[in-house]
Amino acid sequence: MKRTLLFSLLLISALFLCACTESTTFEPKESGIFIRRDRHVIGAEVESFDNSSFETPRYSDTELTAFVEDSVRAYNEEKANLPYVRAEELKDIKSEEELVLPVSIQLINVADKVATVMLDYADSANYLAFNGTSEAVDIQNLIVGTVKNGNDSNLTYSNMVKAEDGSDAMAVDIMDLDKYMLVAVEGNTLVTCEGKIFFMTKGMELVDEFTVRTVPGETNYIVFK
Repeated sequence: MKRTLLFSLLLISALFLCACTESTTFEPKESGIFIRRDRHVIGAEVESFDNSSFETPRYSDTELTAFVEDSVRAYNEEKANLPYVRAEELKDIKSEEELVLPVSIQLINVADKVATVMLDYADSANYLAFNGTSEAVDIQNLIVGTVKNGNDSNLTYSNMVKAEDGSDAMAVDIMDLDKYMLVAVEGNTLVTCEGKIFFMTKGMELVDEFTVRTVPGETNYIVFK
């Protein structure tokens, strides 16, 4: 019985470790985006917030919070007639349909001379509409869907490699994973995915099994589980 119990505990531990590698949380140390399986996009801005070199403080955490809240509230009111900034504000609103804010504040934090702002976008279209697509921003285009969506759009999956070893990927190997997530992003940014990355455009930097850095000036594709 002791041997059986020990084996069971080892098996449970192994399963737990395997499960942990299937998804990740987003704790950004630099600016970037996080792609969730439900197609939400979490955008993170991580910037210096250091007043030590100025005689008069240039940065104010209260002004930062007010600016972000005003911007998000105005956007949500325009797009969905919902003048709110955080998802929890919708809990007491009676509606026949589930209400989702186009953009909601997930975090505004100033600590150790660094400001971190994280916004939850209901989809990639709202991300682009809120941030714009000019050369002044990090991302000019972003589409989040599934491999099936790519198949239906006759995507050829050319110039893609396997994330695990960088070897060339066969289009048929990707097309068969029709339920996996597919991300297309154009810009210069860090992309973290909720699930493990299996395929990516050649030239992208694999930071870890969930994170890649894009190649600026071209459309980058990512396939994750």
